[in-house]
This record gives sequence, structure tokens and C-alpha cells, in this order.
Amino acid sequence: MEKVGRYSGIPQSIFISGENFQIVGASARGASHIANDKVCQDALIACEHYYRGKSMIVAAVSDGHGGDKYLLSDIGSHLAVKAFYDAAVEYGRWIIAQEPSDAEKDREFKKSFIRTYMRLWHQLIKEDFEREERQKEHDPTVPIATLYGCTLSFVLICDNEVFAGQIGDG
Repeated sequence: MEKVGRYSGIPQSIFISGENFQIVGASARGASHIANDKVCQDALIACEHYYRGKSMIVAAVSDGHGGDKYLLSDIGSHLAVKAFYDAAVEYGRWIIAQEPSDAEKDREFKKSFIRTYMRLWHQLIKEDFEREERQKEHDPTVPIATLYGCTLSFVLICDNEVFAGQIGDG
């Protein structure tokens, strides 16, 4: 049986075709994960979202840190792409609604967008961790965020501009 991970809220393969673009993505458990009976720690999301008749393309990939102290990093990566999607849509709606200058977009991206993403991710991992079965897996000397540790690489295309970045070694 394929061990794809414990989180089923986000698909592991994607194909999206728009008027002027295509996005294809997939994830598979690697040879070392199979040999060591480890779950796949990858997560991806990609979609086209509309607000006030304007298109936003949101895409992200995340990879769990692996390693013994990152017990829930497969879940952390799925929650990371979910948090990114929510933060990106909020930011994209702000761009479309406010029509800010380039300097304002840059400032908001650096100041608020990343902060919003981190707040959402921490909220999601806290909610997940509060489930009883997670408590049993926890070594109290390891911070909760470490248990869910993952990288994130992302892109948001909105209003003819590309916003891209990464958290971790992506």
C-alpha cells in the first residue's frame, strides 16, 4: 500500500489549464522513503482564483524536513501550502481592490504578506497539534513548530505581476 502521508486535504497531483498558461505538478514517494518506510512529505497547490473579474494564479510546493525530530513534517507541508493559498488570495484581493503603487505592493509583500502566512501556518499547526493523537507523539523538549517543519516555495501572479519567494532551502 502506498504511504502518501497522513493529510488528505490537498491533492498530490495537479493539472490546470488557463487561457494563457498551464500548471502541471505531481509528487511521489522517493526511494529512500520507501526503503525506510517513511511517508511522502511533499505538498503542492496550484489554482487560478478570480476576484472582481481579475485572475490570480496561486502556486506553491512544500517539502517536510524529514529527520527524526520532524515527526509531523508531512502534515506541516500540507498546512504550509494551505496557509500560503489563504495569505496569497488575501494579498491578491488587496492588490486588485486597492490598485497600490509598486512601492506599496513591495512594502505590503515584505511586511504583511509573510507575517500573515506565518500567522496562518502557526494557527493551523496549533489546531492540528491539539488533536489528542498528536499529543501522544510529542517530545515536550521539541518545539511544536519543529515537529511540523517544512520548506515552502511559492508564486503568486496577480495584476500582471509575479511575486515569488521561498522559506527554507526549497
